[in-house]
Amino acid sequence: MNPRLTNKRLVKTLMDAKGIDGITITSKAVLVQVSPKFTPTQAEELCAKVGHSDFKASTQNGNNYIVFPRY
Repeated sequence: MNPRLTNKRLVKTLMDAKGIDGITITSKAVLVQVSPKFTPTQAEELCAKVGHSDFKASTQNGNNYIVFPRY
C-alpha cells in the first residue's frame, strides 16, 4: 500500500489526476468532484494511489464525489 498523502501533497496529486473536475477543501475534508465517466474502479485505484482506504464516495444532484478526511 502506498503511504497516505495528506493535505498539500494529496491535493497536488489529485490536481494531476485525470477525471477530476474540481477540488474543495474544508476544515475537515477534501471533497473531490469527479467526471460522470469516472467509474467506481477508477475511484478505488485513485484512493489506493493516494494511500487512503477511509474515503467516502457519493452522488448528489447528478455529480459524483469522493470525500477524503483531512489530517
